[in-house]
Amino acid sequence: MIRKFADKRPILFSVTVVIVTAIVLLLATALFSSAFGIDMGNLENTELDLPAMSALSLSKVVFSAVVILILITLGMKSEIIPSRKGIGRGLLLGWFLILLAIFLFLVQTDFGRAASFDSSKSLLLIPLAVYTLLIGVSEEFLCRGILYNVIFNKYGNVHAAVLISSVIFGIVHLTNLIGGASVGETLLQVLYASAFGVLIAAVYARCKNIWAVVLLHALFDFCGYAAVILAPAAAAEMDLVLADTIGVVMTVVVSVVSVCIGLFLIRKSWRAGSAVGSVPADDATQLVEADELPASESLPTMVTVTEEV
Repeated sequence: MIRKFADKRPILFSVTVVIVTAIVLLLATALFSSAFGIDMGNLENTELDLPAMSALSLSKVVFSAVVILILITLGMKSEIIPSRKGIGRGLLLGWFLILLAIFLFLVQTDFGRAASFDSSKSLLLIPLAVYTLLIGVSEEFLCRGILYNVIFNKYGNVHAAVLISSVIFGIVHLTNLIGGASVGETLLQVLYASAFGVLIAAVYARCKNIWAVVLLHALFDFCGYAAVILAPAAAAEMDLVLADTIGVVMTVVVSVVSVCIGLFLIRKSWRAGSAVGSVPADDATQLVEADELPASESLPTMVTVTEEV
């Protein structure tokens, strides 16, 4: 029944899955936050110490388990089996995210000045690595593993799958309001996350390995949180700067650049998708470019024919 729903109404199915998994995450976060004595209504300002990361990590484990169960139910188990094939290519295609993560880390830590660092908290980087990996697994399995593939398998169109799954990914971040974030901050996060989603979904479409984007996502979050842990004063000062007009401008610029790079990575699909119609999969297999095959194992019933660019 779930597979039939996904095949017939992929967008409605995607929204439903996001809502269900968001509820699961909120309930799990509330449960573990209470167990570890953390104020769930003020997660945005909660210090990332060991109890906080333990609670958040456990909630992500529950979230990930539900997402994996849905993937298996949809017959997409092969999507999440670790494989080295495509990992290197994915990391290379994600060069902008890697450079941006490093740059933001340096900016938030006052460009590595020793006086800004609190070395006593360096051991927290180990549980932080676990937590950010769980973020990467849960969110990428959901947004790229489920949403992207369900939409692609219906429409056979890479750019449609990239854009729609990315918008839904961005909207998911409205849940930050529950954690105490302001409306303005949350809307910027939705914009930023949607743009981030376009780029990372494009990388996934090209490398065909979900673990590559899991690692990119985890690395990006790790650098951001590590700066807050290791240099809290410098990071807090930078947050005040970014909360001003300059921060809004930087967010918009980075978002635009991310979208442009993402669309460039799938440019052949974009040009071909608006120029041609659809043909049965058996007749299309020789016409579809290798870079535009779905990340899942089989082609959909109808796929968009692509032309050589």
